[in-house]
Amino acid sequence: MRLKRQGWVWLGCAVVSFQACFVGLAPEAQAAVPSNMQVSPGVTYTQKQSTINSYPQTVRALEINTQDTYTGIDVSVPSPLNKVVTTSKQAIADSRDGHRVVGAVNGGFFDMVGSRLPMYLISYNNQIVNSGIIASSKQDYVNIPVAFGMTKDNKPQIDSFNLQMAYTHNGTKYDITGINKIRNYDDLILYTPEYGTATNSNKFGLEVVLTGASKNKNLSFGDTITATVQKQLVYGEAAAIPADGLVLSANGTSMPQLKNLKPGDNVSISLGIDDKWKNSKFMLASGPMLVNNGKVDVSMDLTSDRATQRTARTAVAIDKTMTKVFFVTVDSRQTDSKGMSMKEFAQYLVNMGAYKALNFDGGGSTAMAVRNNGDLNAALVNKPSDGHERAVSTTLQVISSAPVGQPSILSANVSASAKVAVGASVNAKLNYVLDQYYSPLSIDNTKFSVVSNAWGTGSGQMFTAQKAGSGYITVAYGNATKNLPITIVDQVDKLAVSPASITMTTPKNQTLSVKAFDEGGKEIIFNPQTITWNVSNNLGTVSKDGVFQPSGTEGSGEITAAYGNTVTKIPVTIGTPARPNKPVVLDAFESIAGWTTQNTRAASTLSLSTSPSPNMEGKSAAHLHYDFDAAQNGTAASYLVPAAPLKIEQAPQQLGMWVYGDGNKHWLRGSLSDQSGQTYTVNFTEAGGLDWKGWKYVKASVPTSIIGPVQLQQLYVTEPEASKQGSGDLYFDKLKAIYDTDDEPVMRDIPASHPYATAIQYLTSQNVIAGYDDGEFKPSKNLTRLDAALLLVRALNLDVTNVGDVEYTDVPKTYRFYPYIAAITKAGVMNGKANSLFDPNSNLKRAEMAVILQKAFKLSGTTTNTFSDVRPGSFGESAIQALIASDITIGYTDGTFRPGESVTRGQYSLFLYRALVQH
Repeated sequence: MRLKRQGWVWLGCAVVSFQACFVGLAPEAQAAVPSNMQVSPGVTYTQKQSTINSYPQTVRALEINTQDTYTGIDVSVPSPLNKVVTTSKQAIADSRDGHRVVGAVNGGFFDMVGSRLPMYLISYNNQIVNSGIIASSKQDYVNIPVAFGMTKDNKPQIDSFNLQMAYTHNGTKYDITGINKIRNYDDLILYTPEYGTATNSNKFGLEVVLTGASKNKNLSFGDTITATVQKQLVYGEAAAIPADGLVLSANGTSMPQLKNLKPGDNVSISLGIDDKWKNSKFMLASGPMLVNNGKVDVSMDLTSDRATQRTARTAVAIDKTMTKVFFVTVDSRQTDSKGMSMKEFAQYLVNMGAYKALNFDGGGSTAMAVRNNGDLNAALVNKPSDGHERAVSTTLQVISSAPVGQPSILSANVSASAKVAVGASVNAKLNYVLDQYYSPLSIDNTKFSVVSNAWGTGSGQMFTAQKAGSGYITVAYGNATKNLPITIVDQVDKLAVSPASITMTTPKNQTLSVKAFDEGGKEIIFNPQTITWNVSNNLGTVSKDGVFQPSGTEGSGEITAAYGNTVTKIPVTIGTPARPNKPVVLDAFESIAGWTTQNTRAASTLSLSTSPSPNMEGKSAAHLHYDFDAAQNGTAASYLVPAAPLKIEQAPQQLGMWVYGDGNKHWLRGSLSDQSGQTYTVNFTEAGGLDWKGWKYVKASVPTSIIGPVQLQQLYVTEPEASKQGSGDLYFDKLKAIYDTDDEPVMRDIPASHPYATAIQYLTSQNVIAGYDDGEFKPSKNLTRLDAALLLVRALNLDVTNVGDVEYTDVPKTYRFYPYIAAITKAGVMNGKANSLFDPNSNLKRAEMAVILQKAFKLSGTTTNTFSDVRPGSFGESAIQALIASDITIGYTDGTFRPGESVTRGQYSLFLYRALVQH
């Protein structure tokens, strides 16, 4: 029959320009998968980076062996037909025992903003799910009838099809153009009760109601249906669809033939498809055809906008043997992938071995989900162009029907990635166990163990190194084993002893800890009991466990620690010491064994914070959780108290400490006592001054009248005002006594000599910006538009409690940072982008930075100095001129400003600091 060729207006990203449609959004998290992975016995996943016509491209592919016993391909069809769900969620919903979706890609095109119905032919188990349409223009994607599917013999097929739908009346056959779809110009549509109770067609047509149908549901290819004409309805009467019948609905040129159908006439309806597609498992029509007979053969106008656009794309391909299928995606609008034209995509598929290939929906719809080794379900692996995964209509899925097998593949790792010294022990950790079909098995850790080998001994899940060299740890789970690489050394490059010096007026035992490092400065795991200790001048001894035991002799000397040929020394003084001039670390909080908590009208807990929780230096910090909610009629306080008062031999000028604040605006204090027992309170902040979030270095001045030795009695957070009493969390690191100088960096990665140190120090002191949980500032990290808004709101002290309404489609009022974005918008400092978007998570460009700083600080002025890459009249040109005139920027040494580059945290801090202090 003649399949209706029909023009239409593309909806969503298929009709509007990609520049308008693909506005950058917050990136959606991807599953972390290897670039080459066996997903199941019949499925391999690859991710490859290529450069095509000078553009970087990231291409992902699932290679599917359809001859594998437990591997199949299926199509996920929405129910109801207008339902849209993301590719990864469809994969999870369709996955079950014995039918695991291990991979998936988005399927055919659909009406994105209207009916959401699929646009082209879909059949499942020979049943017609959607009759679809075919476009009449070569500029459209689907202008010839082509489908991908699995035949009745379960073989993959990409080929044309001939959909044959017709009714016969009085010996004459007439074409039917569609089933259960909205009637358009010149259409003749067949409606069944599956469409609803009525056709709801427009008034410009004619409809014939048929009753006594021999079949009116689950219509399939090969059906011949008989029915009797009940009545004819014209012009404005939308027919009710009888429970036992059908409706034929015509418009335009299809109407005259229906007028001949009279009540009581018999009608025969036939539904057919080519023999090659009969009884197929499924068919999914799309287009254009990309590859045919191993050559680029694109079935659309390659000069059309849709073909030349550089965008994300999805395709299905079959190799020449017709046994391997490839699901392929390429991303766009990413730094590592710019998208391909249709011709480039087709050529890439040919190069990877495609004999036939068919294009599917692309742009923001492009998505691939893959089951990572160890995971039960497939998850998104590509980077969608919209910044998030789009809900789509159909998806193509790879199915594993494998049974539960035996442990065959292990993933495990050593608890630490560092080198291990002979005699030291490390633990092995089991990540997952796969059976012979690459399916994850439930883990019983009692079955996991370390096996002794030539490199060391195993006991439970612990390995003890015995032989130096590049070796391995053997782990086992059932009959499955794996060798984990490990480097074992019998020499170290450096030893570090803590504390770095010992000074005591009264002899007492002091525990020493030791760390070992390689030539690259990386810590080596070793057994401290292998250290050889020596103490000079008969000042004492050090036990095997690292405890210094003074002999009672006063004087100065050295404690020597040796491991092999590596030696380090620390000074030790017993008796009255000289006053130091450099800071002395009192506690690095690598342990909290020597600390406890006390409370007044409060409750608290103390724990050791280790990465990824906040810690500034070393491996850990002290974490104090306090709760003032129980406070009644008085000041609440939680105290961090040393088990024994922390003794400071010489009275310092200040105490310094890194504090990770919670922004609750409490009061951070401490107390000292001198040798006479008199107590002194010191302030790390003013009342209400603990108002920052993140790490900040704070100091407390020590009264000049205090005479050493001094004892630190406690550190504490307190709140006298009942309205401010709540709960919170503080972290403390590197408490030290400060004498003449303090060499503490601004942040872990911002030493005092850093070019941005002054700016960052100022902004952190004003609570405009803060560092990260790991104590770093990360000056090279790009700044987002949201970051810029937050910093300016704080710097300008804008009111965020009484903000008006702003209409950004990507910033709902429920968004956490809505008040800040509204405040900065109302202040006229920042505006949105096209399509009413604020685009909070996109990187701020240097030209944008210049514009918002000019507005924020009302900068003006021009200069004869110009930048070679800032054209007169270009975006931000006048603002950049104002920044130069205001001595806020001088640009790069090569004479450029680089307006299109992203702004880093360090650069923005410097510019904002200059604007604040100069204006």
